[in-house]
Amino acid sequence: MAAALVISIAAVIGHYARDHLEARFAAAAPETVDPAAQMRAVVRSYRHLAHLSYETAYHSAGRLRRHIQALTAQPSAQKLAAARHAWRDARVDYAQTEVFRFGNWIVDDWETSINAWPVDEGVLDYVTADYAASPGNPLARHNLVSAASVTIDGITLQTDPVSWPQLKFIHGGSDVEANVVLGYHAIEFLLWGQDHNPNGPGQRPWTDFDGAACTSGPHAAPAAHCRRRGRLLGLMAEHLYSELGRMTLNWAGNNPGSYGLHLAEGDVKEGLRRMLFGMIRLAGDELAGERMQVALLSHAPEEEQDCFSDDTHQSLYFNARGIANIYFGRYTRPGGVSPYAAASSLATLAESLDPELAATLLTRFDTVETVMAEIRRHGQQGATFDRLIEPGNTAGHALMTEGIAALQALGVALESLAVRLELGPINPQAPQFDRVSS
Repeated sequence: MAAALVISIAAVIGHYARDHLEARFAAAAPETVDPAAQMRAVVRSYRHLAHLSYETAYHSAGRLRRHIQALTAQPSAQKLAAARHAWRDARVDYAQTEVFRFGNWIVDDWETSINAWPVDEGVLDYVTADYAASPGNPLARHNLVSAASVTIDGITLQTDPVSWPQLKFIHGGSDVEANVVLGYHAIEFLLWGQDHNPNGPGQRPWTDFDGAACTSGPHAAPAAHCRRRGRLLGLMAEHLYSELGRMTLNWAGNNPGSYGLHLAEGDVKEGLRRMLFGMIRLAGDELAGERMQVALLSHAPEEEQDCFSDDTHQSLYFNARGIANIYFGRYTRPGGVSPYAAASSLATLAESLDPELAATLLTRFDTVETVMAEIRRHGQQGATFDRLIEPGNTAGHALMTEGIAALQALGVALESLAVRLELGPINPQAPQFDRVSS
């Protein structure tokens, strides 16, 4: 690139353009390094990066919780805007943790109540008459905000007031994955509402939380509905905060029973397999396939991950950033906290093992950074993900196709690194220790 791409969020995350990547790549381990010791150091840094990433997401979920508490205690347009801003910040931090999901089944099992999507919105709240629910979903228009009970698989629950165990039971109920009542996207829907706005995200009014003059969109509603909506939102925020705290502890280095410590001090090749499988799966399959190509082929806004807030461009970008964090052994935390930089990383390991492959990987990461930053820039300027995938948007389709190709090529190069490391099949099995602290 002619100049470094300067990427900023609420706090400075750092630079990942070519000149910065090269500078980091140049900070390799000493020339004479015991390969076994270097690989062990790489796996240990992976554990530390996971802990830092989840800890950061935990703290931002705490800020989101406080803003939601303020909104529901004394609703106003300003407090709804602040809660939405806190949700966007929290998504930036969480998006960088998703690289740990694949390959670490302790995360994959847990993630279903944190990041589940798409959402059948009618399960939670009011929707428009033309709302397209999941076929065969008996709860598709149930509306927990207005209904005082819910029946799932023959079991009727009184949900006034709704409780956290009830939400846990309803989540994914009737074997329908779209019955999402917990996690980032359930919170997102309650903050923004359905997105029928061609020029931006959903436009839920702040009065939807106002017990004194309650509304459900454009219509007046009983005060009980606003109170129930606020309670739902508060329970979701508490759940998110609590669960991210639990996952942070699962990667702690000072807890002898933690999953992360078992991984870092266990079989080193198993640790490397989990690292690389997570990066390859997220880049080539999940991001390039499920989150981008499926949406591009279907032209369906429902396939947009952050569809209510129109924030998908942010999540995609920081998902890719999470992959780079692992490869380069770097993480910059918001709020001016000192960044983490591992002495040994997959980048330094690749350089010592196969300089030609290391150079290829540097180029692939550079290409991904450039195109994903461009998708993000388009979104920040109003050309959001749902617009990029619209039928007839030739330029948008080309940009998306370029991003898909870049991510797939990165996945292929990472597979070559796994072969070079002689790791064998990299789809890791789940040994018993995966369950020690879940």
